[in-house]
Amino acid sequence: MIEDKDQFHGVALSFLLLALSEKKKFMSLILNGESSSEYVLKIKKDKKDTFFKKKQEFLNIGLYVKYSTKRRTPWAYTFNRQHQEDIDKSFKKHATTFVILINSNDGIVCLEYNEFRKILDYNHEEAEGIRVSRRLKQSYRLTGRDGKLNHTIAPSSFPKKITEYIETFYEN
Repeated sequence: MIEDKDQFHGVALSFLLLALSEKKKFMSLILNGESSSEYVLKIKKDKKDTFFKKKQEFLNIGLYVKYSTKRRTPWAYTFNRQHQEDIDKSFKKHATTFVILINSNDGIVCLEYNEFRKILDYNHEEAEGIRVSRRLKQSYRLTGRDGKLNHTIAPSSFPKKITEYIETFYEN
């Protein structure tokens, strides 16, 4: 049986892989993480070594995906203590971690780890929530138990934030 989780996660991951395939300089692979909402994006780039030999370089990025089947704004996401610990663990283990919130068929919000922590701080309660809202043809607004983002997030932020992070990482 195909579950909602598989459909929503599959859409987000396929958008990400398609965006990465347009960047011909990277090879990417998505692996399952330790929980059912966690994935690892593994990026390989060949670099020339000092003697013109190819040297392989890998970048691992954590992805934590949640979805809402609610058809209209606002969308609510619950993060229990274990979810937040999983996200923190992923951030410590990988170059960075992105939290991806799928708002039914409206669009996808991509949060960098530091943005996520502005909404839900490091003090993990048993259950905390994030609320995502959006007016017609506008960007997403996010609030959480511990704060809100001072900026909005454009619907085009996913997968753009991730591909830009990868490009910046390899430019340095």
